[in-house]
Amino acid sequence: MKRIRNKSHPVAGMWTYVQPETGVKIQDWNWNGFVKRVRDHREACNIPFPASWVDQLEQDVLAANPKIPYDEDDTARRRFTGSDVKRFMATMNELRKGSELVSEAEHRRRLDICAVCPQRGQISCGGCGWLAKQITELMGGRKVPRAEDVYRKSCLACGCDLASKASIPLDVLKRVDEKLGITPDYETGCWMREG
Repeated sequence: MKRIRNKSHPVAGMWTYVQPETGVKIQDWNWNGFVKRVRDHREACNIPFPASWVDQLEQDVLAANPKIPYDEDDTARRRFTGSDVKRFMATMNELRKGSELVSEAEHRRRLDICAVCPQRGQISCGGCGWLAKQITELMGGRKVPRAEDVYRKSCLACGCDLASKASIPLDVLKRVDEKLGITPDYETGCWMREG
């Protein structure tokens, strides 16, 4: 997948996109402002957009202007959503009810599975990789196993930080799925399908 090399300096002075369904031209000099304008327009016009819509927008912008410098990046990505925040808060609330984190051996076993999972990817959100690593180390009082494979990586099925999620007991995570009424489509060999 192509990734714009520098989103701080748009070619021709403005990021530009034409929404196909409406023919409206959307522009902004700031990438984040541009994405917000596109999202606001789509919401106002009831145009649906999946979790990966920003990646598709980036591809559309690059296709419309081949002069924009880009890099090839094969890392699967999706945007961090409000549902992801809700899942995180629900998990922390469940964990707070007295559950212990899994053993270091179980944490390591789970991360071995996550490190080779096709649903291992990157959630597009600023500096949350560092924050997630700190939370994992604070919660578990331990270093993150396989950090080179899972640092700043998330489960694309549920949006959770891999290093943190793998340390939480399975019964807590399954209770959260039940309470939210959403069971993500975990990969066939995922440890979340155990038990």
